[in-house]
Amino acid sequence: MLGKRVGIVDFDLKAPAMQSMLQIPAEEVRWKLNDYLSKKCDVKDLVLDISGRFGVKVGGLFFVPSSSYADDIVKTMEDGYEVSLFGRCVREIASDFDLDCVLLDTHSGIDEDVILSMAVSDIIVEVVRIDEQSLTGAHASLQVIRKIGKKIYLLASMVSKDVEDTVEKVLEERLKASVLGVIPFLEDVWATKDEGIFVVGHPSHHFSIIMKGLAEKLLEREPLERKREKEGAPTPSKEKHEKEYY
Repeated sequence: MLGKRVGIVDFDLKAPAMQSMLQIPAEEVRWKLNDYLSKKCDVKDLVLDISGRFGVKVGGLFFVPSSSYADDIVKTMEDGYEVSLFGRCVREIASDFDLDCVLLDTHSGIDEDVILSMAVSDIIVEVVRIDEQSLTGAHASLQVIRKIGKKIYLLASMVSKDVEDTVEKVLEERLKASVLGVIPFLEDVWATKDEGIFVVGHPSHHFSIIMKGLAEKLLEREPLERKREKEGAPTPSKEKHEKEYY
C-alpha cells in the first residue's frame, strides 16, 4: 500500500470478478455500481472500506463492487446509464474518501464502457500477454487511447522465463509504448490463484516484490493533464472527454 489511500472500482460490468478475487462475502455488500448507475443509491453507499481485511494500518484500501448477478448485468446492458454518472462517481469517491489514487478495473477489448473508463482516467495501463491475439488487441486499444490523448504504459503479464529479458524491447518496438514492467509466470503463484490476494500472504515473495515495485513506479508517473498544466497548454476537462468519446 506504500501508505497511500487507494480505491478500486470494478468497472467490468459484463463480467465482474473483483469481489470474488478479494473474497468479500455477498452479505457484506448492499449496494453495487449498477445500483448507482441506476440512481438507486449515493456514492457514499457504494464504497467498502476493506483496509482491515487486508491488514492495512497506514493509508487505506477502498472498494466499489459491480454486480455478478445475471439479471443485474442484463438490466444494466439493456437500460444503459448516463455517461456523466460514472465520471462523477469516480471523482466523488476520490474526493469524499480523500484518496491518493483510484484504480479502474475493466475487461479487455474496446467498447463503450472501456472508452468511458479511459476518458475519466489520468494514466492507462494496458496489460498484455506475449501472444499474437493479445498483441493484436493491444495494438487496437492503443490507437484509441492515443486518440483520446492519455498517457499509456504497457504491463507484460505471465511472461515465460525464456523471453523475460527481451520482452520489454519487443513490446516497445512493436506497440510503440513504454513498458511499466514485466510480470513473469511463476508456477507457485499460479497454483494459489484461487486462494485470495497472493501478496498479502506472501509479502517477501519475488512476485510480491515485483508488484510493490510496479506500484511505486506507477505512483511516480505524472498524468498527461498535469504535465500540460505545467507547460501552460490547454487541458481538456474529464467531463469533456466523457461527452466527446462515449
